[in-house]
Amino acid sequence: MSDLFDGFRTCPSRVAFVINEDKYTYAELDEASARYASGLAEMGICAGDRVAIQAGSSWELLVVLMGHLRSGVIHVPINNRYQSEEIAHILTDSGASLLLVDEHSKAGALAQSIGLPSLTLAKRPSKESPPPKLPAKDSIAMLIYTSGTTGRSKGVALDREALVANIGATTGLWRWQEEDHLVLALPLFHVHGLGLGVLGTLLNRMSATIHERFDAAAVIDTIAKGATIFMGVPTMYARLINYLEENKEACSSLSSARLFTSGSAALPASAHEAFQALSGHRILERYGMSESGFTLSNPYAQERKAGSVGMAVPGYEVRVVDEEGQTCAQGEAGEIWVRGSGLMRGYWGQAELSAAAFTEGWFRTGDVARVDEEGYHHILGRRSAD
Repeated sequence: MSDLFDGFRTCPSRVAFVINEDKYTYAELDEASARYASGLAEMGICAGDRVAIQAGSSWELLVVLMGHLRSGVIHVPINNRYQSEEIAHILTDSGASLLLVDEHSKAGALAQSIGLPSLTLAKRPSKESPPPKLPAKDSIAMLIYTSGTTGRSKGVALDREALVANIGATTGLWRWQEEDHLVLALPLFHVHGLGLGVLGTLLNRMSATIHERFDAAAVIDTIAKGATIFMGVPTMYARLINYLEENKEACSSLSSARLFTSGSAALPASAHEAFQALSGHRILERYGMSESGFTLSNPYAQERKAGSVGMAVPGYEVRVVDEEGQTCAQGEAGEIWVRGSGLMRGYWGQAELSAAAFTEGWFRTGDVARVDEEGYHHILGRRSAD
């Protein structure tokens, strides 16, 4: 199986990421992340320690991410919209040893007020020395804090092996290949953009243009210049549709792309139809959670059903069960249970809550769905309020 670092060795001169028109190769990411990893070690931050980051999408963020993954330091991204109370919770709950921020963040002062060292990305540690040996594949790589509606957010612990297995299976299902170029306008503090976007690019040794924020005209321009894949969420597609309706001449700019995907929330059937009418492309909708990874997906080559999130991604088993844990009949509503290679290790520091989330190895998602006569899953809502 491919790994996240293969491109450093096999295609060092290939462009990995384009940000603000600047191009960065696999070799540059290799060298910069190695220096950062060595700098962390010199500070005394070692494998298993947590380093939090609150920053916009940037080259420096990618360097930090790969430095953490190659050194075994656990990457703790913080939502850019989080305010002081939630930031403080994540820093203390994760037991972070360091907080990294960009120049726009106010979290640095907060970290210092609770006795936590804080640095801007521009002043991140860097040292010219051999990088540490790659950590074990089953070591925890990330803590992704959920944004539940009840109680404090929980740190979802994801190991590198699970991330690689799940992202590899999902992008394989979607036929990502080295020649592809991704347009990535998703934030880099969720598994959608950070995992499937950044790590998916590296795992497939392809390239991506990263936009710090979503802008319909800028995304279309990137596709017109040769990008082949776009991943978005329903609000992005709504804005793309509005833009294309007002600028019909831009519709032809999307003809060179081969794949548009949507996730993180339900995409209305009307958006499917409107986007296909304007662009000629049928959106591929999928489903997942931080805890379960990318779990269900419409097929690449067969029918992509509006209102459905498809079938189990390779490496997963998915059941829809009733309140007694028995498999529901076709068309009957029940809770989605998931078992497979990409599941979380558990909630950070919450062994009891982690154990309660599973039944005989099946993760109980709290999402309610039905399965139609062709095996496609249709999400109906939430059983759990969290």
